[in-house]
This record gives sequence, structure tokens and C-alpha cells, in this order.
Amino acid sequence: MAKKVWLITRDQFQQLPDGTKLTDIFGATAIKGRDEIDQGVRHGHIAYGFLKGAKPKGIKLSDTAVCEVYEIGRRSKNTATIGL
Repeated sequence: MAKKVWLITRDQFQQLPDGTKLTDIFGATAIKGRDEIDQGVRHGHIAYGFLKGAKPKGIKLSDTAVCEVYEIGRRSKNTATIGL
């Protein structure tokens, strides 16, 4: 079953308070201020964002930066398809 992750920009990431839960393009979660989060930018966005319904108020997300995250099998093997 596919889950959609709305990706954020580095500027949006820096505005988030510590403790914000993010999801990466492979479906793994990370907490800002606690976990190591790669802020490398590709096509204007970092590889982290929010699942539908998990976006903090005040953050505007781009409909063009949606990543569909697919879970493969029962193990942690995942693949991501990004449409930018």
C-alpha cells in the first residue's frame, strides 16, 4: 500500500520546532532535534516531509513535491518514486 509524503524545503525545515516528527522518502520517521536528518537539497526539497494529516499548521506544502512511498514485502526494504 502506498503512502504519500509531502516534501519540505530546507527553509521550512529550519522553521520547524524541535520535536517535529518527519517522514523520509523511504517511509522511515525522524524527530527534528533528536535524530540526524540529512538536509541535502534535491529539486528544491530535502528528503523529508509529512504524511497526509501530519503537517504542522503554518507550513505550506507544494503539490508538486509529493513522494509516494511504497512498502515492499514484510522487511524494511522500501523504494520511493518522486514526482517533481
